[in-house]
Amino acid sequence: MIELHKDPLATWLLDSVIEYAIDLDVLVSSPEEFEHLTNLPAYSAEIDPSDVRRKIVDLKRLGLIEVTQEGVSVTSIGASLWEDFRRPNWQSFFCFREEEVGDLSNWVVSSLTQYRIREVVGFYLLVDQTVSVLGDCPPVINPIRPFVATYWKCFENGWEISVSFVRKPNWGSCWLPQHVIDWSILDWRPFSAAEHSGKKRSPIRTKPTH
Repeated sequence: MIELHKDPLATWLLDSVIEYAIDLDVLVSSPEEFEHLTNLPAYSAEIDPSDVRRKIVDLKRLGLIEVTQEGVSVTSIGASLWEDFRRPNWQSFFCFREEEVGDLSNWVVSSLTQYRIREVVGFYLLVDQTVSVLGDCPPVINPIRPFVATYWKCFENGWEISVSFVRKPNWGSCWLPQHVIDWSILDWRPFSAAEHSGKKRSPIRTKPTH
């Protein structure tokens, strides 16, 4: 079996697809395009995309990833190997989505603990100055069964909150300046997002659209 601490390219590939599948064309795109599409650290600019393709073939042969129409994703074997190596803090993991219905919007946040949900919602309310919360304040946190963290990781119990809000008129987009935002509050992995690229990046991920 592969030793991740000796294979940074294999580690980067597993890191990249651990939360959701990513299209093969996105994985082998240029470092700049990959970062733009995924908001994840790209592989080193010194590595050729053909090396990435070969490594994908190697990991697939070893049964660590699979390549389907939905994209490149980890198998149960690959996920177990990655989890043993990275030892992520699942207590800090959260799922976040924003839903829009007419003029109203909802932030839906789920996690293993109520504390983590309050922390994440508090962070977004702090950095996004355009939000005016409606209804109960603070909103009620409800238990959920199960808590589906990623496509391969599921917990028996979890918690979820739905925060309804409207955007304040004439504010446009008004976030705190990037340099004063402590993005580390959103971290759940035990390693820096800058580990591969050498740059500080927001851990907020945008799912590729192709």
